[in-house]
Amino acid sequence: MRLFALSLLLCLIPLAHADDVGDAPEAWGEPVPASEALALDAALAAFDPANAEPRVYQGRIVDVCEMRGCWAMLELDGHAARVMPREHGFMVPRDLRGEARVYGVLLSKDLSEASAKYAKEHPGEENPVPEQEYRIDALGIVMVE
Repeated sequence: MRLFALSLLLCLIPLAHADDVGDAPEAWGEPVPASEALALDAALAAFDPANAEPRVYQGRIVDVCEMRGCWAMLELDGHAARVMPREHGFMVPRDLRGEARVYGVLLSKDLSEASAKYAKEHPGEENPVPEQEYRIDALGIVMVE
């Protein structure tokens, strides 16, 4: 009887904390600081390649790598940045969509080699590879409710 009571008690412990876990927003990587977030469109307009300090950026996750969840696209008012988890330290769910705060370093990546390669391999087609894209070397991501 004691064993049954102990088993029942152990089964109920996770339920006692379920509300605490359910209220927490989804997050990956390092904790995202509670500091004020910079809107992605404003961050891109004021982009300074010399600034290598991590910041918090606000936007909407609109796309994620379908293979592994190893990158996501953060967008705001037609401006976008590819979110790349630093050193592939974490992955995000492939179906992730919605408002998010991303903590990391904003970078500009030259894609002209990839663009030229695509144009050479697909003559006569419109080149979908941009010459340059913005990226966030992400330390952490948290969804905004």
